[in-house]
Amino acid sequence: MGGNVGVAGMIINKDDGTGEAKAFAEAVGIPVLTAIPANEDIRRKSANYQIIGIPGTE
Repeated sequence: MGGNVGVAGMIINKDDGTGEAKAFAEAVGIPVLTAIPANEDIRRKSANYQIIGIPGTE
């Protein structure tokens, strides 16, 4: 409330490779911390409430 708060950066979730999110980050002057690629298998499993990942796997 009334203080100066900055943005550390942006995480691109479900990066589709278009570069749109990265271009936005550059336009507003914030760094991209990481990009998580879009993955059809993860999207499908998430939509079906299935286990997405197991430790030690991709």
